Amino acid sequence: MKVSLVAVMSVNGLLARDDKVSTDWSSKEDKAFFKEFTMKTGVVVMGRKTFETIGSTPLSGRLNVVMTRKPHIFQKHRHQNLFFTNMEPKTLLKYLGDKGFNHVAVIGGPQIYSLFLEKGLITDLYLTIEPLFLSGRIGFKYLQRDYNLHLEEIIRLSHNTILLHYSLQ
Repeated sequence: MKVSLVAVMSVNGLLARDDKVSTDWSSKEDKAFFKEFTMKTGVVVMGRKTFETIGSTPLSGRLNVVMTRKPHIFQKHRHQNLFFTNMEPKTLLKYLGDKGFNHVAVIGGPQIYSLFLEKGLITDLYLTIEPLFLSGRIGFKYLQRDYNLHLEEIIRLSHNTILLHYSLQ
């Protein structure tokens, strides 16, 4: 299965200002790429905090998988394209594969990115670089080791915004 990490980052390496604020600072071009890409995959995987920062409502047109240690407390959030789980990443990917998905977009946050990276499950990284120095503190802070990447392509989303597509080696 193809598993793509999808993220947006400021030029100073931040993913967000803090864990309560979404990517309200990213460009409309990044948002358009994100929507088009994740609609193609059909499924997005995120952590509870990311789900809360997007308003605790599922993204339409895709299966939304929210990873949480306590999925039972989210019973009130019943929706046909929303699934809360505490499955391990490898088990979750097998489950999604059995449901017919062959490409998954992991959309955050930093703990979920690290969890999938540490298990060696990420095949691709799609990283939008936005032209701003962002005040804040949230970056890829949970990584336990280095990862070698292979640049596949550079896409100019706008005059100032670029998208880097890497594969993991």
